[in-house]
Amino acid sequence: MKQKYFLKKIEDLIVEINTQFDKNEIKVDKFFNNHIHKSRWVYEYEYVSNKKNITISKTFHALHPFINKLKLVEYVNEKDAINIRNHFLKTTNNTIANYQLVKHKTSDKFYLFFEDTKQLNKEEAFVIYYCSCIKKECNNIKYYIKQTAFSANSKEQMEYFVQKIQYALENLTSRLLYIINPTTNTEIYEVPAEYDSRECLKLAYVQLEKLLHFIELEYQYYLNINIRVPLRTILLNENKIAPKLNNVKSILLNLNIDQELLQSAYQSILRFSTLGIQDKMTYQEFNYCCEYINELDRLCSLNAIEVVESQLYLWLLKLNYNEINYFHWLTKKIKSDLKAEELEVKKISKLYKYLKLINQKQILITNTYNNKTPDIKYQITSWIEEEIEYRAKKNSIKTQNNNMVPVSSNKEKIHIGLSVAQFSWFLNLLIQTNIIKSKNQKNVIRFFADNFQTDNQKEISATSLYAKYYNVETSTKEAIKFKIIELLNRTK
Repeated sequence: MKQKYFLKKIEDLIVEINTQFDKNEIKVDKFFNNHIHKSRWVYEYEYVSNKKNITISKTFHALHPFINKLKLVEYVNEKDAINIRNHFLKTTNNTIANYQLVKHKTSDKFYLFFEDTKQLNKEEAFVIYYCSCIKKECNNIKYYIKQTAFSANSKEQMEYFVQKIQYALENLTSRLLYIINPTTNTEIYEVPAEYDSRECLKLAYVQLEKLLHFIELEYQYYLNINIRVPLRTILLNENKIAPKLNNVKSILLNLNIDQELLQSAYQSILRFSTLGIQDKMTYQEFNYCCEYINELDRLCSLNAIEVVESQLYLWLLKLNYNEINYFHWLTKKIKSDLKAEELEVKKISKLYKYLKLINQKQILITNTYNNKTPDIKYQITSWIEEEIEYRAKKNSIKTQNNNMVPVSSNKEKIHIGLSVAQFSWFLNLLIQTNIIKSKNQKNVIRFFADNFQTDNQKEISATSLYAKYYNVETSTKEAIKFKIIELLNRTK
């Protein structure tokens, strides 16, 4: 029997909200008639005990989604409770039945729960009904996820299941964002000023985003890092990282350094701080930006401003900042330094010094700014090695230095029936599965580039092989998949 799509009920509810909002009166009436809190209301008070100022901010039904998400604690100060109760009696001319006073955990707001026979307006009743249905279904989905994940037989099966759920939720929340079209990052989380289908969809989005956040926390090691990160995750981390972000901004903008380098270094910070609700940022990009800001803040805080100005370009290398403008700036700087030398031998010697300097730099972030291009250390060292090789050939300089990039020879190479892209992805799989156990991917790729050839490429560029190692097309994956299936069939 085919398993039902786990988000079907929620998608049906969203269609109802869009097309039949305020028309399902029978369902709504049945929901409220059967609920134990159908006559329970809440007054929100702003009250400071020592100032004795009491004001009623808003009135909510007890089933309102805003009330459900509040962090409330029971309040036991009898004097304050009497003051608020008396204020209620004076302002409402009503008697209190079964009242309860609670306080917000982190603010001076109080909430008085009480019974009243007054009726909800039609639109608010529909919003509460649909949000309750979606919340209930999200709880059912959460149980389904836990149950299925617990019964997974392997890491691969778990990863496939989690990423399938993640992709479906990301797809649905993106569609909801498109329909809602909020104007600011925080609008979607604000208490609705009016009750209509759009406000109802905003509350539905929040529930689905909470479900995504649950998957993040519980199954973070199985997530697809190339899927869009939820807005809630960005806002939560934005608040935590704000002091460091502001410190780094302030320091960078006051540096007396080359403007191109400053703009490049600021690019990641600018993208993080100006991220709009409709902008897409993947988990990989988001995680890198957070690590980048944390590490840059630490380095700037530990060093004097003069050190920051002189070392920033090397810190970006340590932070694995493979932004294209930084690569161009660094290669331009190296070329400029070479112009100061007249002899080619000294120029090559200086290139070797740069090669040594960069190779010995410890990478602080394993993640990269752009996961579609090789890490910056590999790009720069490859560029320097090619520059050395070019200058050595040009001037017929022979060196016994082991760091010299070897000139390609006419040695016999192994001919394979794969394209360069397919060969690169196959190597990726061999490394991922620990069939090739060398920790230095750069050396592995260079070895295969030097000793193998394809139908169309007698000389495989290590740089090209490395670039395709990270940027893999779906057609390439499919071609290798069929080759692996062919290998499996031959084992029978």
